[in-house]
Amino acid sequence: MSEAYQVLARKWRPQQFSELKGLEHITRTLKNAIKFNRIGHAFLFTGSRGVGKTSAARIFSKALNCQALAAEEPCNQCENCVAITAGNAADVIEIDGASNRGIDEIRLLRENVTYLPHSSPYKIYIIDEVHMLTAEAFNALLKTLEEPPPHVKFIMATTDVHKMPMTILSRCQRFDFGRLTEAVISAALVEIGVREKLDFAPGTTELLAREARGSMRDALSLLDQVRSFAGEKIALADLRQALGLIESRYCFNLLEHVVRGELDQAVSQVNDLEQSGVDLKRFSEEFLFYLRDALFLKLSPKLKKLITVSDDEAALLEPLLGGAALPYWQQLFDLWQQHFTRIKASQTPRLALEMALIELGMARDLKPVDELMERLDRYLASGPEAVLSGSEKSRGEDKKKAPAPTVNVDKEPLKTEVYKLKAASVTPDHQAPAPSRVSEAAPLSPEPPPPDEFMAGGSICEEPLPPLADSGSVSSPEFSAPVIPEPAPVAQAAADSPPVVEKSRISVSQAAAKNGAGAAPPAGVKKKCVAEAVNLEAWTNFVARLSGRDARLGSMLQRSQPELTAAGVLRLAVAP
Repeated sequence: MSEAYQVLARKWRPQQFSELKGLEHITRTLKNAIKFNRIGHAFLFTGSRGVGKTSAARIFSKALNCQALAAEEPCNQCENCVAITAGNAADVIEIDGASNRGIDEIRLLRENVTYLPHSSPYKIYIIDEVHMLTAEAFNALLKTLEEPPPHVKFIMATTDVHKMPMTILSRCQRFDFGRLTEAVISAALVEIGVREKLDFAPGTTELLAREARGSMRDALSLLDQVRSFAGEKIALADLRQALGLIESRYCFNLLEHVVRGELDQAVSQVNDLEQSGVDLKRFSEEFLFYLRDALFLKLSPKLKKLITVSDDEAALLEPLLGGAALPYWQQLFDLWQQHFTRIKASQTPRLALEMALIELGMARDLKPVDELMERLDRYLASGPEAVLSGSEKSRGEDKKKAPAPTVNVDKEPLKTEVYKLKAASVTPDHQAPAPSRVSEAAPLSPEPPPPDEFMAGGSICEEPLPPLADSGSVSSPEFSAPVIPEPAPVAQAAADSPPVVEKSRISVSQAAAKNGAGAAPPAGVKKKCVAEAVNLEAWTNFVARLSGRDARLGSMLQRSQPELTAAGVLRLAVAP
């Protein structure tokens, strides 16, 4: 009769602390506890399935009861170590919490803990899936767990620590066993493959590690299944076929259609997948990992060891990856990751998958934020023609450049409207409210400031200003971001402005009396003017007329409050 086959998960179960991969923080603590003789009476190992909780409990039991006592590691050769490894040690009792969850089993345990161990320093109870015990059983265990006899140690393991009563947790030293990384599982599979004389194709162990989802036992169980299908030489295609995984060619074809903008063929492929019996939710997950592999290949060739695609598939991806920059591939992955969550939770995964592919295909026309910001900076610095890309410039070569928008107005009517902006009357003690934010716009004409009739109250400069330029059109001014000065306090403005106004008006009145109306002021009068108010009615009429010629400029002026500065420049007060 041939010897019974032993599965890899049992055959290669760790027998020493050094064989527990990815759990160095736990093994170090347990070894130091033995080394310095600081061994607690109750330990709780928590974590997901297949990460080494039960193996660690057995190794710790062997280390405590090892007869060699040479080091913190068990010798695995003495009578106690051999018996614990075989599972028939009298002083190491393993209890299944799911099968022995009642109060009667716990009462029997309480009676047995009083007896001394048979041939070992400690009597150790390993309770697996301890969260399955009933509330009554936990209550019966409390006193014994808190103050057991010196020769008794409890090691409990659970996958659902949140179901444990806090009264139990507070009496134990807790060790959290996290999920193993894909790199740790892949390295362990390679090591086991060498012992088993298996020939792994590139990318096989990485794909097995990914399918194991952080569980070493699941990885070894999958390897057993694939080995039965493919034999001693395991190829990537055999692994996919044995485990029912999505073939990578489906992912490549779909990605190629998306990148090239062939959305009709991409959507049609979804129908082919469904007709072939492929689980669309599972395919969405596979495609997410495929995009991740493509992104890693685009990022650096040094990351090939972290991907699951074969060398042939990587060679097919290289021309496709060279057609777009790295931000585009990162954008594809981010979009699909968002849609994958919706597809996984959708009652109609096909519809969700089709809409996701359409949005993914539209991403090829989107521009990265960095590029848009750069184009905006160039626009603000040099104008619209500086932000055109090469293709946009080539498309615009055969088109006539549109002239800048202008406002065509007749010279004389425009002069009349401008001159009507002066206020009807302004009392000497009138003080306009100071605006919270002020921006100085360019004058409506490129010529020097308007004559004295433009200002309310008759304040003028030393020399009369020339009239508006004799032009048939006024160009729309280019407005840049103004520098907003801090407004002066109202009290300070009231204290400084009136004396200047009065002095200026006295000078003008004396000049008018001496030289006649319209005459220039004396040479001794300095070029000093002050801001004056504008006739709002005349300003409204002026803006209304200008809006008919240039709607954008008129709309901006309608939201502003006009005021003439000392230099004769039209100043617009903008609301906060």
